[in-house]
Formats: sequence, C-alpha cells, structure tokens
Amino acid sequence: LVDTAGHPHPDLVLLYDDLVCIPDFPPWQLQNSEVFQVGSAAARSLGNAVLCAFASYANIERRWGK
Repeated sequence: LVDTAGHPHPDLVLLYDDLVCIPDFPPWQLQNSEVFQVGSAAARSLGNAVLCAFASYANIERRWGK
C-alpha cells in the first residue's frame, strides 16, 4: 500500500499472489501474476513507475483493463 497524500487511506494498491513469486527471491519479484492499480492519477503514475522498476527484474506483460 502506498500513501502519497499523508492520510491513512492508500492512494495505490498493488495486489499479487505470493504463491507465484520466484522461489528464494523477495516477493516483489513477480512471476505469472496480476497487478491491479486503483487510486488517483498521481498514484497510478507512481504505480506505473513501480511496474517499470519490476520489469528490470522480471518479465512483465502489461495489459490495460477498465
């Protein structure tokens, strides 16, 4: 959960299944998982930056939904 506005409610939520993480690696190295972004435009922009950073460590296919 990421709070970019200093209040107790998160601006960005990234959800993934820890069962599909690469064994013996930190959970932020995702494999065959889905990532959901919800929040303000600024929070989604931050989320995009996070996903780009993830792409340096794992093969991420990005699909846009509604």
